[in-house]
Amino acid sequence: MLKKIGATTALLLTLPLWLFSQENSPYSRFGLGDLSNTKNAVNRAMGGVAAAYSDFQSVNFLNPASYSSLRITTFDIGTEINNRTLKDIPGAQKYTSSNLLVNYIQIGIPLLNNVKAFNKQRACGLNFGLQPMTRVSYKIETTTRQIDSVGLLNEGSGGSYYAFAGTGYKIKNLSVGINFGYMFGSKDINNRTIFLNDTVSYAKSNARNKLNYGGVYYTLGAQYFILLKEAKDKKPAEHLKLGAYGSLKQNINAVTDSSYETFLYNAYGGTYRVDSVYEKTHIKSTISYPVSYGFGFLYEKEGIFSIGVDYTQSKWSNYTFAGAKDQLTDSWMLHVGAQATGPVKKSKKDKAPVIYRGGFSYGQDIMNVTGKMPVWTVALGAAIPVSSHNRFSTQFTVINSFLEFGSRGQKSNIVKENFIRVGVGFSLSDLWFRKLKYQ
Repeated sequence: MLKKIGATTALLLTLPLWLFSQENSPYSRFGLGDLSNTKNAVNRAMGGVAAAYSDFQSVNFLNPASYSSLRITTFDIGTEINNRTLKDIPGAQKYTSSNLLVNYIQIGIPLLNNVKAFNKQRACGLNFGLQPMTRVSYKIETTTRQIDSVGLLNEGSGGSYYAFAGTGYKIKNLSVGINFGYMFGSKDINNRTIFLNDTVSYAKSNARNKLNYGGVYYTLGAQYFILLKEAKDKKPAEHLKLGAYGSLKQNINAVTDSSYETFLYNAYGGTYRVDSVYEKTHIKSTISYPVSYGFGFLYEKEGIFSIGVDYTQSKWSNYTFAGAKDQLTDSWMLHVGAQATGPVKKSKKDKAPVIYRGGFSYGQDIMNVTGKMPVWTVALGAAIPVSSHNRFSTQFTVINSFLEFGSRGQKSNIVKENFIRVGVGFSLSDLWFRKLKYQ
């Protein structure tokens, strides 16, 4: 398994850089940027249902209480191709970009996975992970005509990440968990002004603000298991799972470097400073990251199908940077999703069946630039086993795929976004730390 982990990670690290250089999202200039989807491939294929979801081999990092369900060590890495089309509502202009993104890297490990623990109805799991939280990437060029033509170029880049360790502990029917780690990131903003004149040469100016931030960040979660029917006469058991997770308001330290400068372009299209009018470095401030929570339920007919509903909300109207608010509003989402297990082929009884998934979500985005922005998404996906999963095998791999399409914004907004996202999660599992007995 270690060879598989090394090969998969090396492949992602050697992806060509041009795949990451084409995104342009003007809304990412607000707040800390566009929010990344912080769910794994399994939950995204179910329309975002995650609060009550748990599995012995899938690592649901959104609700850390689910780690107590782990029964096998799992290395999980998720990627997607994000294709978005931005439409300028007033001018009916379009811009399309495609980007390859790495969504998460994590490894889940069961800690209490023995007969003694099961007899006491206890279980515990551990998870280590890294995931992007936000992305900043935009380039907006405008030209205005006054006495002379003025070219304005607004550029932004950056984003944030969350490195964490989490644990989930189960006693009887109740599981509780926590993710605890460090959120860090940057936001580099350049606003360039260029006067266009055939006879007079004006200096080109740039106002730059470089923000770096980092701080402790944590989330809490809980799940409760209710047995509705026991398995009997070849009929599967039925249960109901309840789940909730969330994070409190948290303050993150930030440092800003600001400057106003004149510049010139070099032969390669880059810029270099000629002179600076104003410069101040290491300006300390605080980012107030808002309260966020979600809750839901999942009904499951064991080994046959499951269906669930989630509701999530984040108080982004309370977000502040250096005490100032931004053009953000409270967001909410309703998620509905299901999964069903496909038939087992008689010729492949030693192989796990394909699991089919689907769902949708609808809600309100955090942006409030030109009015509120509705968001909707429809999702489909499947879990495809690609290696043996039987009593003689301790290693198996599952590819969890998803397809999402949807929209953000409406006619009253300046820019509307349509998107199609295709992603996969590679789940490589093995039994570690086993005590072998010889007779």
